[in-house]
Amino acid sequence: MQLAGQVGADADGSFPDTVEAQFENAMAACTGLLGRIGGSADDVLKITYYLTEQPADLSRVRGAIAKAFGGTPPVATYLIVAGLAAPDRKVEIDIMAALPA
Repeated sequence: MQLAGQVGADADGSFPDTVEAQFENAMAACTGLLGRIGGSADDVLKITYYLTEQPADLSRVRGAIAKAFGGTPPVATYLIVAGLAAPDRKVEIDIMAALPA
């Protein structure tokens, strides 16, 4: 299963100003979606993070990853990109997972 384009919007559809807050929201969206389709973070094989800027507070990013995946996160690629689909979007996440049969 491939989940693509998970972004860091707040519940009301607005986007926080910081890349860290958007990262936390996007990670929560990914794990929430996995749960709704019968999977979990344990099923994730690879994750790709697209960020439009380097986070100033890496501890928040690491905390969001630890909250989602526990002690051993899946393999990951981090990319700093020039932009995403809209200027208020600073984070997008793609996940590849193997869901149980």
